[in-house]
Amino acid sequence: VKPMMSGGLRRGRAIIALAHAAGVQTLVTTTIDAGVGVAAALRLAATLPPPLLPCGLATGALLTGDLLEQPISLRNGAIPLPVQPGLGVRLDERQLARHAGRWQHGATHV
Repeated sequence: VKPMMSGGLRRGRAIIALAHAAGVQTLVTTTIDAGVGVAAALRLAATLPPPLLPCGLATGALLTGDLLEQPISLRNGAIPLPVQPGLGVRLDERQLARHAGRWQHGATHV
């Protein structure tokens, strides 16, 4: 289940529940998402019933940058589930402002 392609976390969870009810194992992957998308997919993957299949959540490493203060990283082949509330990540305000500035500049020249 790709949460960003299946309509978000709630819809992804519904798909997982339907599959589980039908006896079909599921896994969660990302669509080469940055940190926020990977964090969301990680939370969804944490709801999977056992037995767990490997999930493809390390695609953020394919990107050249991210907007998170602390990047999500693999540890011994797994991504630890954050203990913080929500998605468990914090945005890097400097990176966000830098990228927002590009959009704001472009919007004034339309």
